[in-house]
Amino acid sequence: MSLKTIVANLPFAHLSLTTISIGVGIYGLPPPPWSSDNDNNRHESLLSTKQESFDAKHYDLLTELVTQMYAGRGSHHPHCHFADTAKFQDAAVICKSPKEIHEAFRLHEKLQPKCLRPPICVDVEPKGSSILVTYALNQHYGSLNLDMRSLVQVEVQLRSLVRAEVPLEEQEEEEKEPQLVVATSTPSNISYLVPESDFLVLDVQELWNGNALLGTPLFWIVRRINGILSWHVSSRVFKDD
Repeated sequence: MSLKTIVANLPFAHLSLTTISIGVGIYGLPPPPWSSDNDNNRHESLLSTKQESFDAKHYDLLTELVTQMYAGRGSHHPHCHFADTAKFQDAAVICKSPKEIHEAFRLHEKLQPKCLRPPICVDVEPKGSSILVTYALNQHYGSLNLDMRSLVQVEVQLRSLVRAEVPLEEQEEEEKEPQLVVATSTPSNISYLVPESDFLVLDVQELWNGNALLGTPLFWIVRRINGILSWHVSSRVFKDD
C-alpha cells in the first residue's frame, strides 16, 4: 500500500475510530471474565439514585457550574474557574485548557441540551490533594432527539486553601488561614467541614450511561484530535455567538 493511499484513508480511519469510541461510550463493553463488576454496579447505582450525597450542600457553587454547562449556558462561572491545565473528556473528545473547554461547550449548546432533571451530586471523595465530585445527569438533546443518562466526575481544589484532613472539633477557632477539610463518606463517621469557596476545576470526565472510556493510546489520540478540531470549528464558525 502506497503512502498516498494511507494518507487518503486517514480521515475514514479517524471517523471509524471515533464512531467506535462513541458507540462504546453509549453502549459499553461486556467486562472480561476475570474482572469484577463492582465499578459497573456502582456506576449504575449512582445513575439511578435520586438522593444527593449528604455533603452535597458544600458544593452548591460547583453544582451551579455543572447545571449551566449541561443546560447549554456555557462554562463561565464567577466562583468556579478552570485551571490552566484543566481537561475535559468524554467518549468523543479530549479538551485541554480552559479555552478548548469553553469552545466545546459552545458547540454543546448547538445540540439543544435540556436537563430532564437537575444534576444531582451523588458522591464526594478525596483524591490526593483534590476532591472528586460526581454528578448524575439525565439529559435530552433536541437536535439529536436523544435522551442520555451520564455521570460527570469533576476534580476540584478550593482556591487559595490548604487541604488538611482534620476533624472539625480539632480545628482552632482563631485559625489565620482557612483549611479545606474533606467530608467523610458516610453520615455515621466524624463530621468534617468543607467551607464555601471558589473552586478550581482540574478535570471533568463525562461517562455516558456510566460506561468507562476507551483508554488505549490509539483512541486517546483520536479523541484528542477531535478536541482540537472542536475548538477550531467553534472558535471560527460560531465566532460571533
